[in-house]
Amino acid sequence: MNEQLKELAEQAFKGLGTNPVYATAMIYASKELEKFAELIVRDAVNQCRQEWYDTNNDPELNAETDPRMIGIKIGIKQGAMRCISRINKHFGIKE
Repeated sequence: MNEQLKELAEQAFKGLGTNPVYATAMIYASKELEKFAELIVRDAVNQCRQEWYDTNNDPELNAETDPRMIGIKIGIKQGAMRCISRINKHFGIKE
């Protein structure tokens, strides 16, 4: 499991203590928890991708000829792509 995901899992479950039943359950569930965390991260990345897509396909922005608005559109798209890259890097997710 990625170190960032481990740290978040520890924060989420630290209130449960060191009960041996809990510890055993966590060992068996660790793969499922890792998959669950990865799915959440991928969903967040997909939200960034949707922002890029929406911006790229916005009829009002596509019809815009003002260079400032075109620059804003480019900036939004670049921001979405940087966000995708940072999230994936932060959580060690490979595309």
